[in-house]
Amino acid sequence: MELAHQSRAQPHGITGQRGVLRAKAVAFVETNLADPDLGVTSIAADLGVSTRYVQLLFAELLTTPSSFIRARRLETAADLLRQRGATACITDIAFDVGFGDLSGFCHAFRRRFGVTPSDFRAGVRLPSD
Repeated sequence: MELAHQSRAQPHGITGQRGVLRAKAVAFVETNLADPDLGVTSIAADLGVSTRYVQLLFAELLTTPSSFIRARRLETAADLLRQRGATACITDIAFDVGFGDLSGFCHAFRRRFGVTPSDFRAGVRLPSD
């Protein structure tokens, strides 16, 4: 009976290991957010696992590494726009959070928040914000 319990417990150990690796992956993303080359390959290299394994770690969060990185960059950009207010330079913020071009940043920001970065900076918010 005890042996059966141990064999059922083994998957939990694997889940625990995945949880640790996922936490390390998330921490790596947070630390390297400004790197425009941040992606599944660099996360995998840092963790010493395959890119497919990194994809599986994020799939358990119901996202992809790329979507997670984009979301974190946009949330960080929004935080910076709130903090810096009217003095915020949108171009600087876009590059500070790892976007390679201003147009891509503005498009992604508007898709995520429903307003342009300049409107967001000016305090325009959607009712749901």
